[in-house]
Amino acid sequence: MAALALAVSGCLGAGGGGGVSTQPAVATQVSGQVYFAERQLYGGIAVVAKNAAGTTVATTYTGNAGIFSFQNLAAGIYSLTATTGDSETLFATGLQIGADQPVQVPETSLLAVKEAYFDRITSSSVRLVFKSNTAAVSQISYGASTLRTTVSASAATSHSIEVTGLASNTYYDFTIHLQTTSGQRVTRSGLGTWTASGATPTNLSISINSGAYESHSSAVTVYLRASGATQMRVGQKADLSDALLETYATSKSITLSGPDGTKTVYAQFRDASGNVSPILNASIFLATGKEGYLGVWIENGATAVTSTNVLLNLLYPGADKMQVANDAEFTVSYWERYTQYRRWNLPSGDGTKTVYARFSGTGIDSSLVFSASTLLSTPTETASGTASGTTGISSSTVDPDVLTDMIIGRNALPTTNAENISGKTFTLMLEGDSIQLTAAVIERGSLSSANGPTIIESSPIWTVNGITGGNEAYGTIDSLTGAYKTPNARPAVSKIEIRATSQNQYSESGATSVRSASIYIDLQDFWKPRKDGMKNDAGRDIPVYCLIADPIWQPNEDYFLFAGTNGNGVWWARVDSTVETDAATFTWNKSGLASTALITPLSHIVNSLAINTSNHDIAAATEDGVFILGGGIRDYSQVISIASGATKGIAWDRHNPDYLYITQDFGIDRIFQPYTEQPVKQTFWLKDYYTATKMVERTNTFASPPVPVQAYPNNTELLYTGTIRSLNLSFSDPNLLYFGTENGEFGYIKNAQKGTGPLVWQTNQPVFDTETGASRSFVNGYWLVDNNSKSLSPPNGIITDISVDPNSPWTMLVSSSVGAFRSINKGVSFTSLGVVTGINARGTLIDPTNVTYFFVGAEDGLFRSKDAGATWTKISSGLGGQLTVNCFTQSEGPPGSKRRIWVGTTGGVYAGAKSLDLY
Repeated sequence: MAALALAVSGCLGAGGGGGVSTQPAVATQVSGQVYFAERQLYGGIAVVAKNAAGTTVATTYTGNAGIFSFQNLAAGIYSLTATTGDSETLFATGLQIGADQPVQVPETSLLAVKEAYFDRITSSSVRLVFKSNTAAVSQISYGASTLRTTVSASAATSHSIEVTGLASNTYYDFTIHLQTTSGQRVTRSGLGTWTASGATPTNLSISINSGAYESHSSAVTVYLRASGATQMRVGQKADLSDALLETYATSKSITLSGPDGTKTVYAQFRDASGNVSPILNASIFLATGKEGYLGVWIENGATAVTSTNVLLNLLYPGADKMQVANDAEFTVSYWERYTQYRRWNLPSGDGTKTVYARFSGTGIDSSLVFSASTLLSTPTETASGTASGTTGISSSTVDPDVLTDMIIGRNALPTTNAENISGKTFTLMLEGDSIQLTAAVIERGSLSSANGPTIIESSPIWTVNGITGGNEAYGTIDSLTGAYKTPNARPAVSKIEIRATSQNQYSESGATSVRSASIYIDLQDFWKPRKDGMKNDAGRDIPVYCLIADPIWQPNEDYFLFAGTNGNGVWWARVDSTVETDAATFTWNKSGLASTALITPLSHIVNSLAINTSNHDIAAATEDGVFILGGGIRDYSQVISIASGATKGIAWDRHNPDYLYITQDFGIDRIFQPYTEQPVKQTFWLKDYYTATKMVERTNTFASPPVPVQAYPNNTELLYTGTIRSLNLSFSDPNLLYFGTENGEFGYIKNAQKGTGPLVWQTNQPVFDTETGASRSFVNGYWLVDNNSKSLSPPNGIITDISVDPNSPWTMLVSSSVGAFRSINKGVSFTSLGVVTGINARGTLIDPTNVTYFFVGAEDGLFRSKDAGATWTKISSGLGGQLTVNCFTQSEGPPGSKRRIWVGTTGGVYAGAKSLDLY
């Protein structure tokens, strides 16, 4: 692929903590283009920047053309790696980044392991066979050892090694290491196998699609081998509880379940004497989605089709023309306008058919050819007319002796009567929920035949409530793909009819007519009220201003939710986690710090909550101090006061409950060992209105080794002027404490657990940043501070909430009274996030399962982004007049129907009726 021209520019920024710099530094940028050419994967590749110490400092993702960029990296030496699944490719090292030194990485086709599998597994040895997409030298490491064994000393694409001397019936992890002459290095982990035991089948092997790294279809073939085996079990659960014993065979076709990602298949073998082998496994990366993959797909990646007329999906964002052909030479094709979907006729005659495509446009290599193959198996011809290629209802008819029906399937064409969803009703949520439909006219009765349905026509016309393609009021359906998307607002009708109608007419009982079938959509609100029991003495719903779910959760155990109110204290609830189709109903309970009467004790005005993940206690920051609820028991009736004074923000170290951080009008305190009889309250950062500080440059250095410092002399300007409103600790780096003020100022403390912090002012006793080597001493009236502690471009407004990426302590999502903002550089600078700009945002969340999912609660509902803030969807149906989302939380658990979003509003708590993983 030809290199694309990349615009590289710098952004002005200061190196200090918000003071004056005589020479502002220019923010740096690293950019380039990388892709896996053989996999046709260009977009969505995670590119990681690591510093000279090997620490990850920033992560970005390639766009659809493989282009990536980093901005605002600190000056230094960096390396870049690309990651997908269990594979990491190092493709750039020794990048010297400095002010006014932008770096452009050359276009790079990435090295990768394309196939890998184990075979010849005995009680003492295994063979690992793998291939690389480019010639490379190879090594492996296995077991607990980090020592590497050379496989191919000279560059090769096929690699094989037999490892001997292993213990029987033992599991061994394997890692593959590749390196090319150009310096690219690959680490492929996630491989492993059991050795056989003595009296079991031996010479074992299992692979999926011959060890392929990925599959674009969930239908795969598992290849098996076991000398002496008479029976086997093959399944997708680690204990094979989903598999029955069957006759031993060397292959088995299965359909992978669940969403895209790494999928594992398990197998066990049994001989005639009843001896069983260990359970072996093999994995493959399932990528049925087209995001990031360039190329062409036939019928959405189908491995087999029954008609020569097929739908092509052609993906190359940025292309303006394309060329499609049935031969690799494109002898009878021409350049046409690029479109993602196109009807295409395959050559007649059963067998494997291949479609070729190439694209042109600015920066696109038009000689790069993509292809897709499928098996054509046409049914017996019964129709005298054809049903393809028309745009409206035609007068074509079929043999009157052939009776026909229209069938509809979800996600795929039905193959049995049970899968035919015609006439059925489905519940979908407003505001963009969707369902994938497919329909066809078939010979009547063939749906229940052993060979499956005989398809007469496969290109229906889709209508929504009688409107072709639908509209904004009733929802829309794609005429090519059959994907229906719900409207944003509730229409006047109670149900939506989606109808598939044939393009041809069919004979029956001496008359001709079209064939049609319908399904029905019952539109539901997304938000469901879940506020039973939480009412005040006047019978009104209690406003909720902070909400938290216990993140420690075991499957099939109840969730615990906690809500803080403005005058009614802290409430808690147990939520049944076994409910999959809807958020369970439950009753809220009063804690020992709650009341239904608005007697307005300051202790009942709750500003924020934190949880001790070791014993499930709750800490409440109130207008009358800090209280711990629970005392190690889960009825939350016990209340312990540990600090006095109005407290806005609170953060409890998830890794070490000895550290609890609070914010009060004068700054930040750390409460050390909060459960002791007299907890130690340590001043962490003190804002003083009489002795102000402002940064000036100092050229001298001191301490050993010498370190450069910047000083804050007495001045009339404060470093931070606003009361701290929000507080959050990084999950992956518990020493990194972020805070935001009511004046829109943002900062961090980087040594939260290491004694008094760098932003303390005490009379005649300034405290210095000991982490960089400076000593505790008074130097000419200056207070020395960490020069990266204050944001250079703060969010502004009132900073209401901070969420930190659990995988990257430098990436965060911040809400304020003027919108939502993202930082990827520890808060040094912020980017305003699109549609949520200018709204009064109240709360934030980064999904820990998929960190590109952002949530922002605001005065106009909840906003969700699936692409790290690039685009947003508002989800407010069901909130009624309670559109203000003050806060929200997410219950833990694996992706799927049990993960919930909960919001606190001025009218109580609401739960998402459907997991946002499925919405």
